[in-house]
Amino acid sequence: MSAARESAATQQVLARLQKLIEQSVPGSRLPSVRALMRVVGTSQPTVVRALDILERQGMLERRARSGIYSAQRPANRRRLILCGPNLFINPSPFSELLLHHLTLRYREHPDEVSVRFVNPSMTRVPDDEVESIVPPDLWAGLRLGAYGSVIVAGVEPRVVRPIEAIVGPTVGFGTSASYVIKMAMLEGVQLGVAQLVEKGCKRIALYHTPYISSREVFMAALRAHGAEEALVHHKLPFPRLPADQLIQPSRLVELGWQAARESFRSAASERPDGVLSMDDMFTQGFCSGLEESRRRIGRDVHVVSYGNEDSPVLWRWEKNLTQLLFSPRGIAEELHAAADRLQANQPLGPDWSHHSYTETGYTETTKLMRCHLVIQK
Repeated sequence: MSAARESAATQQVLARLQKLIEQSVPGSRLPSVRALMRVVGTSQPTVVRALDILERQGMLERRARSGIYSAQRPANRRRLILCGPNLFINPSPFSELLLHHLTLRYREHPDEVSVRFVNPSMTRVPDDEVESIVPPDLWAGLRLGAYGSVIVAGVEPRVVRPIEAIVGPTVGFGTSASYVIKMAMLEGVQLGVAQLVEKGCKRIALYHTPYISSREVFMAALRAHGAEEALVHHKLPFPRLPADQLIQPSRLVELGWQAARESFRSAASERPDGVLSMDDMFTQGFCSGLEESRRRIGRDVHVVSYGNEDSPVLWRWEKNLTQLLFSPRGIAEELHAAADRLQANQPLGPDWSHHSYTETGYTETTKLMRCHLVIQK
């Protein structure tokens, strides 16, 4: 059973003993069980349960006929890369590419980096059990100062904040943290509309991840260029799951395939002559649907799509569409570069900007990773 599920009395004793261990000299002898009972003011069974938990976590060591000792602090403080499983269920190769480049340093220098995953969960755990999402031995390592820097990818912000309370600022992607790498998707939307208008498109459709800001920027770009919105139609409903269910299934290829078929069954005046897709897997399905309907990209409809560097997903059609290419390799390298600087107590540089969110009271410093256009004539 995790510490988060223990009784309130045991949790209070755990917190006091953890603080005692953190303040002790590494490897030093701790007070006996009887003495700890007096220190924390509770019964022997409660103290023993708390010591059992701390021993499993690696924060202390019991030696036969000798006593209880605080754990030795690691001589080499490693970098922790902590990943959430929800980031890696998307069918796009982005997550696989990001994980590959992010963990290269571990494969090259395994003594310097630790790669861990939080425990997967289909549903949201209560706030008072949030520590149960992370393995107990990992919390112990954090409290013992085993990590000189932390990179979090796709980890729930509720987990990131207690980690930062222990080790200080972290660098993150796909989450909220003190320092966050983000993709300049809104700039991509603006560039995509401009490219389609340059190709002569007047009726442009957007397929986007469900972010209100993307659509707002899209509509503003259409107005600025004198174009109008068209719709991509599909019969496949978006899956509707309970609000507390974290892992969402994706059927983006099928959505794109149906959108290509359905959109061109409508009246000619309603069909898009340009499509901006901010998801490569939707684009893959859309292009497949166009082929099946015997329609061609660049003749019947122009397509600008999000894409990932080093990904073959859109290779079949890349000669006929324009790509907004983002770099998973570049994101991974920037995450490590920022962690290097934080660990060395160095400033991150002028390309990081500070943001405060008044509704949550949370602040973060952000760096945007921009895409580059690959234009096919």
